[in-house]
Amino acid sequence: MEIKILKTHHEHGAGWVHAGETRTVADERGKELIRAGLAEEAKAAKTAEQTEAKKAPVAENKKRAEPANKAAK
Repeated sequence: MEIKILKTHHEHGAGWVHAGETRTVADERGKELIRAGLAEEAKAAKTAEQTEAKKAPVAENKKRAEPANKAAK
């Protein structure tokens, strides 16, 4: 099972595992880390990243600029 680490933690025998890493682990261990909230399935993470990439660009502010002197319009 491929998982994405969400929180940095100490893995017995492997040292520190840092948030943001993607690892391949046994199915049972992967499910255990997901239940504990330390990881998520990598397929779910990829889908979220793809959705983020497809968002529309932010529209620019179209308000007219304020004049330097408000008396002169």
